[in-house]
Amino acid sequence: MDGWWRDLHSGWRQLTRHRTHALIAILTLALGIGGTIALAAVVHGLLLRPLPYNEAERIQAFWGEYDWSQSEFEFAGQRLPGFSDLAAYTNSAVTVQTGTGAEMIRVIDASDRFFEVLGRPPLLGRGFEPSDSWSGAAPVVVLSEVLWRDRFGADPDIVGRQIRLDGVATEVVGVAAADFYYPTPEYGAWRALQLDPASPDYADNGYLMVLGRLGEGTTASVANDQIQTLAQAMAEHYRYPSAWDKSQGARLVDLRTHLMGEVRPAVLLLLGAVGLLLCMACGNLAALVVVRVIERKGELALRSALGARRGRLVRQITLETLALATLAALAAWLVARWGFAALLASLPLSEGFAQTLRLDGWALGMALALALVSALLAGGLPAMLLLRRGRWRAMGQQRSAAGGVRHQAPQRALIALQLTLAVVLATGSALLIRTVNALQDTDLGFNPQGLLSADLVSNVHELSALERSRLQDAVLERVQALPGVEAAGLTNRLPLRDGGWQGPVEVPARPDLDAGHWPTVVFRSGSPGYFDATGMRLRSGRWIGPQDTADSERVTLVSESLAAALWPGQSALGQRLISRFEGTPRDFTIVGVVAESRLFDLSSDNPWVMYIPQAQQASPGTLTVLVARTSLGSAQFEAQLRQLTQDLDSRLAVADVGTMQQVVDGSMAQSLQLRFHLSLLAGLALLLGAIGVFGMVNHLVEARRAELAVRLALGSTPHALLARVLAGAAPPVLAGAVCGTALIAMLSRWLDGVVHGLSALDPWNLSAGLGALLSVAVLGALAPAWRATRVSPAVTLRAE
Repeated sequence: MDGWWRDLHSGWRQLTRHRTHALIAILTLALGIGGTIALAAVVHGLLLRPLPYNEAERIQAFWGEYDWSQSEFEFAGQRLPGFSDLAAYTNSAVTVQTGTGAEMIRVIDASDRFFEVLGRPPLLGRGFEPSDSWSGAAPVVVLSEVLWRDRFGADPDIVGRQIRLDGVATEVVGVAAADFYYPTPEYGAWRALQLDPASPDYADNGYLMVLGRLGEGTTASVANDQIQTLAQAMAEHYRYPSAWDKSQGARLVDLRTHLMGEVRPAVLLLLGAVGLLLCMACGNLAALVVVRVIERKGELALRSALGARRGRLVRQITLETLALATLAALAAWLVARWGFAALLASLPLSEGFAQTLRLDGWALGMALALALVSALLAGGLPAMLLLRRGRWRAMGQQRSAAGGVRHQAPQRALIALQLTLAVVLATGSALLIRTVNALQDTDLGFNPQGLLSADLVSNVHELSALERSRLQDAVLERVQALPGVEAAGLTNRLPLRDGGWQGPVEVPARPDLDAGHWPTVVFRSGSPGYFDATGMRLRSGRWIGPQDTADSERVTLVSESLAAALWPGQSALGQRLISRFEGTPRDFTIVGVVAESRLFDLSSDNPWVMYIPQAQQASPGTLTVLVARTSLGSAQFEAQLRQLTQDLDSRLAVADVGTMQQVVDGSMAQSLQLRFHLSLLAGLALLLGAIGVFGMVNHLVEARRAELAVRLALGSTPHALLARVLAGAAPPVLAGAVCGTALIAMLSRWLDGVVHGLSALDPWNLSAGLGALLSVAVLGALAPAWRATRVSPAVTLRAE
């Protein structure tokens, strides 16, 4: 044991004596380990940590997101024997009265077997019973633990009490456990969904999502076979038009993929990038160990001559590296904390869900474990290879340039590996930068600058459709009168944030389009001021105006692409479209054609759209979006909006006030943050590559100092000497460039699936990656190469 302590003490003295070497090693390893830990914590929380449901692997989400009718759900429930339970649900927003007025909470309306499918009964009370889903049953609700604690003071007698949701007395039958959420922690309650075969929505309105729990012994293949059989039965029973065939694309999606699908590619991409960075950090540390071993060849040869065994020398070097790695682990913990916070802010996670992710004490343990592994791989392995039997004696004796170059082979190989990985990261970063830049240059079809939006949530049970419409109009009128407001309007969905109902429309002027080939369009509504406020562009015809009321002729605007598809080379003005939304045919006359607008995201094709007057909606929803073009700040506008809605009717809630630019940025937040993080990782990789090249060339200069002095003494010019030293650094750089390009080619299919519209093998991307590599290689090699030209032949040869 004394020998171990002496070696450790000796190693510590070596580190303090060569502080620059130690600092570089600690910094590079801390960046690699810290980044890996931060990503590992996110990956564990999103992809590996068990979901808060019993046997979550048995829970499957059905195809057709929020597209199932009540009739289809009950039809499926009778034909899937491999599932022990099925549940349907939809999301909605309700108002709750507080001391300061109405507030909005998000709720899930779910069928009676909802908690059985998820396998988590409420902590207090009960879940839903079959009678709760009968038409006309008394409404019941299960509260989230957060809502129960914050709004009701964690009252233990809450079960059985009546609370008012949307003005309706609703009995609290249960409280969920603290760790339970579905689908995200933002949802504050789960209400019983009532199925009503007499309702016009029963068969015609698709708005439900379906979950199922596989029965005991049911395999995934059996379940998928039953799903395909169900899809065929649905096609025969419902006779879907081909343009809106619900039976197409029948499949099951496991619950984790269903909940995390949008985040998984981003997390895995960053995890791969950080893994490459960790490999580079270990490679850099190994290269530094190689340099230190070669620099200490005289000491090692002397210790060997005095009787030190090979194992003792390897242990000495490994302990020195372990001390470095331990210090790096402590620094990595700080890097991990910063990186973890940055990742949570950058990934497209809801605030509530992000709060469920933790960087706990296990991360520090992981940092120490990674440090130990890195020390063994980057310290012990190179030492064992270099200190082969008799090799250290030869190192102590060799003075020739050839000998110095030969001993650089392991270091050169490690540098080539680092540069290979740097090429991959730099090329991937260039690819993502071009992709995001293309998204930012996309024509939105509206002007987000100076545009604010707010959700107005009205009470569906205490206010009739007419009363809700009049109240929203009154709010709009007062907003338009606010100082600093140039234009304002109402719509049912906000671009780039909200989805929207879409379905087939009949085209009377196109008898060649039968019911199976009617075009599928997205339905949006807008008040007269909406289009002026958003800055949309009119191609022909007129805008929706004050004359377009609930009692006037039904009119619509259509997108330019829809008009061109249905009436190529003709005017769409005056043509008719028949919508069957909610089962009732409604005839609309086209009065205007508008330019394309981005509704859902920036990367997919624009959908065909109908914009109908806000006043002519079949049934105005409880949530309406207000938009206003104003010079007011978001906070100032929100304060005035809340005050005027409170003055008009305290039952009207205001929520989600913000700028339209925030919505646009949010729609591409994942791409923007991926670009930032991948660019940062690529920069760090190139920095590590430059450090590696610097160390290699610096060691080359030291090993060949006598040779360089002789060449200068024999008349070689400094420029020729500079070129000779730089040429000595070329082989690992060229090897890194070739191997990096080959690795990019191998990964191109996967990279093309992560980004859209560009190829990983695009010449510009490869040129950017290789150009970055050559630049850092030259910068890393230039300083020691220039120092080589300043060698004094007399001083050097005298020392030799």
